[in-house]
Parts: sequence; structure tokens; C-alpha cells
Amino acid sequence: MVGIYTITGEASNQNYNVTFIDGSYEVYLDGLLFTSITGGYKVSVGTLAAATEIVIPVTYKDKPILEIDNSFSVCTKLVKLTVPFVGAALDGTGNVRFGYIFGASSLSNNGSYVPTSLREVVVTGEVSIGYEAFYKCSGLTTISLPNVTSIEGYAFEFCRGLTEITLPKVTSIGNMAFYYCEVLTTITLHNVTSIGDFAFESCIGLTSITIHSDLTAVGRSAFSYCSKLTIYVEVSSKPTGWDTEWNRSGRPVVWGCTLSEDGSYVVSFTKTASSISNPTATNGISAPYREGYTFGGWATVEGGTASYTAANVNSAADDTVLYAIWIENE
Repeated sequence: MVGIYTITGEASNQNYNVTFIDGSYEVYLDGLLFTSITGGYKVSVGTLAAATEIVIPVTYKDKPILEIDNSFSVCTKLVKLTVPFVGAALDGTGNVRFGYIFGASSLSNNGSYVPTSLREVVVTGEVSIGYEAFYKCSGLTTISLPNVTSIEGYAFEFCRGLTEITLPKVTSIGNMAFYYCEVLTTITLHNVTSIGDFAFESCIGLTSITIHSDLTAVGRSAFSYCSKLTIYVEVSSKPTGWDTEWNRSGRPVVWGCTLSEDGSYVVSFTKTASSISNPTATNGISAPYREGYTFGGWATVEGGTASYTAANVNSAADDTVLYAIWIENE
């Protein structure tokens, strides 16, 4: 049949409204508008202009969300947004920048179109964060990438309000990906195997990074001008795949760390004449990081009390095994 037919109702505690238009259909589900397209759905803002939180699912009716349009510019009160991908389309065609769904049409206005109220973004799909995707999205403070596998160059450049980012499945970080994220203090590189040139340059708030042995490529000046940073590394010396100028700013490096099973935090290390590089760098040695815990110092026996702080650990006698003390946050 040809024409327009509308059905309204309620199912599984979700309000819906279905309109059939010449063989295609539109569905309002909890305020979002889902339009059927070849192979899946396109999502529009629907009736959620005043929402403070919006969740766009990865799939609907067992079919993927393939497109998100730019109708979300009306969401002036939005605080948290969950999306399956960044940009216009799942396949990366069209505009790949975050500001697109809010009406931004170019790199220069990518960040300025994002609602000033928006603080938290979750990207749930098994996707890549594209080139310059979050460029100058300076109002965002928290970004979660639970299933994202790679971050391309300049992706978070000038995200100057970003304090926290989680990326448990990311394996590669592109050139200048986090350039000038000046209030980012820590980042955990669970599964990262490569870091591009200048990836964290000028992250002046960054205090600690833990690097596991599978991270085999680090680019030139990856941590330049990170003036508070200490780098904790599982391997005992620079791998051949790391650029000769990977640590061009000469930040302190603690080599030969024993890490947790998931590689996310330091368990212990043996102090030797060569295990700490650049200990007298500006701002000295900062504490290692573990999510959900506070560093309580270094003990000389496992489970012991603190004998050294992060700042004075280099004064420990050579061949001393030092165990990190972790105090769980309340």
C-alpha cells in the first residue's frame, strides 16, 4: 500500500510512534527519531531538545545505526551524550567530526557548535576515532571509549578541558592525538601498541603514564613539554621501535617495572643505577597512577609501610626492590 500510516502505543515501557511512508518508516522511541534506511537506521534528535542526557544505541531492532544527522543543535541543555560512533556515518563517510551532529560544517567551527553544557561523551561502538574528530571541543571533561580500537591523528587536539579519558581497547594513538590537552592528568594505556609523533605534546597537567612491554612503537617527541610527567615502563631499556627522540624533553623514566596482570599499574621495581632516567628533571619524579587508588609511597617489603616517597625514591640503595603501596579510594 502507498501512503502515510501512523501507529502509536507503548511496549516494554518504551513510548513509540511509528509512521510508514511509502514502504519506509520512522519510529519515535523514547524521544529519538529512527528512520529506516538501507541496511539499518538513521537517528535524529526527535523530541529531545531539552534533554540533559541522550543515549543513541549501537543497534535498533537488531539493525545497526548507520547515520546520525545534524539535528542535535537544539540540545542546549545536554550534559552527557552516548553515541555509537563520531560524525555523520558509521562507515566514516561524510563529516567525521564530533561537532557535525550539532550543526558544525568545518574544522574551524567543530568545537564551537558543541553545546556549552556538554561535559561527558561515551562512544560505545567498535570504531576508530577519526582525524581531528574532537578538535577544539574544549568544554568536554570526560570521554569514555570502551570499545574503540584506534585514535587517529589530532583527534583530541586542543581539548583543553579534558581531565579524564578511558580507552581499554585502543591499540594505536596517532600523531598529535592529545596535543595541548592541558588539564589531562593521567591516562592508562591498557592495550596500546603504538603512539605517534607528538601524541601528548604540551599535556602540561599530565603527571603519570604506565607503559607495558607490548607498546613497541613510540614516536618523536611523544611527551614533549609534559613538564610534570613521570613515565613508568615495564621494559628495562628503550625498545628499538621507539624513536631516538621519543622523550625529547627528558622527563623522568622508571624502567623495569613489574606491572599488574592487565598492565595498567605498577606493582614494583628494582632500584638500580640505571633504572631511573632523568631523576632531577624539572618538577622531579611524580607518583605512579592506579585507577581508584591513591599512591601511598614505596615499601621495601611487599605489604610493608612506606620507606620512600615518589619524590625521593632515587635515594634508595641500588638493588633494592620497591613495592608500590596502593590505598583504595573511598
